[in-house]
Amino acid sequence: MNKPTITVIGSLNMDLVTVAARFPNQGETILGEQFLTTPGGKGANQAVAAARLGADVRMIGAVGMMRLVKSSSVRYKMRAFPSIM
Repeated sequence: MNKPTITVIGSLNMDLVTVAARFPNQGETILGEQFLTTPGGKGANQAVAAARLGADVRMIGAVGMMRLVKSSSVRYKMRAFPSIM
């Protein structure tokens, strides 16, 4: 059976996540206990999922010049499929 070819047109970004012990009350500011960065974006997530299911995937998207975008975790995620930028 031939592998399907899928082209995803969508976003690639870094998610910036903070973890706090609780949700803040309305108008309250609280400090987070952890700060995490993880590769994401709807398009990138869909492309990785399709590649993991065995499809031949191409990605069309824009990547900014920020230091976060150049991180090794983004490059690792992008290895799942060829990228077209």
